[in-house]
Amino acid sequence: MKKYALMSLVALCAIVLASCPSPMGGGRGGGSGVPTGSAQLPADQVSDQMRLLSGDFTFETLFPVALDLTIDLYAVDEAGMLVEPPFAPGDRSVVVTLTTANDHPVYRGMAAADGTLRAAVYLPSAPADMFLTVTAEGFESRRIRVPRMVELERVQRRLGLKQATGAIGAAAFAPGLPDRDGDGVPDVYDAFPDDPNSAFVLNVPADGNLTIAFEDLFGRANAGDADYNDFIANYRIQEISNADGHITSLRVDATAVVKLAGYNHRFGIRIDDFEGSASLVRHYVDESGATRSQGPTSVTAPVEVELFEHSGRAVGKSAWFTLEFATAQDRADSPAPLSEPPYNPWIFVRNTEQGIHLIDREPLTERYPSSNPNERFVDSDGFPWALLVPEEWVHPAEGQRIDAPQWYPRFTNWRESGGTAFTDWY
Repeated sequence: MKKYALMSLVALCAIVLASCPSPMGGGRGGGSGVPTGSAQLPADQVSDQMRLLSGDFTFETLFPVALDLTIDLYAVDEAGMLVEPPFAPGDRSVVVTLTTANDHPVYRGMAAADGTLRAAVYLPSAPADMFLTVTAEGFESRRIRVPRMVELERVQRRLGLKQATGAIGAAAFAPGLPDRDGDGVPDVYDAFPDDPNSAFVLNVPADGNLTIAFEDLFGRANAGDADYNDFIANYRIQEISNADGHITSLRVDATAVVKLAGYNHRFGIRIDDFEGSASLVRHYVDESGATRSQGPTSVTAPVEVELFEHSGRAVGKSAWFTLEFATAQDRADSPAPLSEPPYNPWIFVRNTEQGIHLIDREPLTERYPSSNPNERFVDSDGFPWALLVPEEWVHPAEGQRIDAPQWYPRFTNWRESGGTAFTDWY
C-alpha cells in the first residue's frame, strides 16, 4: 500500500511540475525534438523550396528569394542543459543578417515578437553560397551556410538559439542594449540609430553595381548587332526599412558608363507601383551635361525618374534619386505592393521617340509616353532590347556580338536552355 501511495505522490508532483510555466516565459507548445537532458540544440527544420523556372524565358539575371524563418530561444539550466519548452523572443532583439561569402552585407532585419521573420532578398543568377547570421543578446550566435541560395525560391526554416554560457536566469534575458531612437532595434544593429523610422538596409547588389545595357534600333531592325553597348549604365539600389521590416524609403545611384550609338537617349528608372504618395528628390544630369537638383516633390505611382537627359553628354557622370514613402511599404500585405528590384530601367531614344525596357516591363506613360506602348521589348529572334547584368560588366566591342567566342560564348547556351543552365554566363 505504501508503495502505491509513493508512486501516486511522484506522479502528482510530475503533473504539477509539467504544468508550471517556463521561468523565461512565452513557452511554445508542440515539442521541439530536444532529447531530455540535452545540451545540444535540436536539428533545424528545413523546408526550403527550389526555384522552378516556367513560362517564357525573359533573360532575368536577378531573382528574389523569400526568407521565411522562425526562431526559438532556449534557456539552459545550471548544468548547461536546455530547458524545455523553447520560448519566443518577445521584446528581445533577434537580428538576422545575410552576407556573401566575402562578408558583403545583403540584408539585415529583426524577428517579430513571435520569432518569425518574413522578407525578400535579390540575388544574382550565378549560384553562390550565402550566410545567415542569427544574433540575440544573451544567446550564442549562429552562422548558417545556405548553399547556392539563388536556386531556392524560399528559404523556410525553424531554428534555435541557445542561451550563452554564464547568462543563467531570467535576469540575463532582460533587454539592455542601448537604443537611442527607441524603435526597438539596438544601436549596434541599427543603420540609423537616431531615426525611429529607419533601421535596416537592403543592398542590391551586395557589392558594386548592376549593369543595364541597351540596343536602340527598336522598330528599325532586330536587336541590332547584339553588342549591347548603344548605351550602358551602372546602378545600385538601397531599400531602407523600419524595425518591422517595412520599407520607408529607397535610393538609386547611377553612372552613365558608355554610349557607342549614333543616337542619343534619355535614361531613367520607373517605379511602377507603390502605395500612397512619396517625396522625390533627384540629382540628375541635364541636356547640357550639368548636374542639377530637384525636389522634394510629392509623387504617386507610377513615377518615372529621369537621371540622364542626354546620354552623349552624360558618360562618366553620376546621378541619384530618393523616394521617401508617406506610408511604409509592406510588400507582403499591400493592395499596391512596391515594385521589386531591379525596378524598371528605361531609355527613351531621342531620335526615334521609342522607349526601350527589359522584357515585359511596363512602358513609359508619364514623362515621355512611348510610341511603342504595347511591345514586349523582345525581337523576332528572341533577343532582348535591354539586358540586365547583376554586376559591373565588360561590354562587347562595337560590332561584335555578345555571344562571340572572345566575349560571352555561353550566352547562347544560357539562352537556348531557357535560363536553366550556364546562369553564370556573364
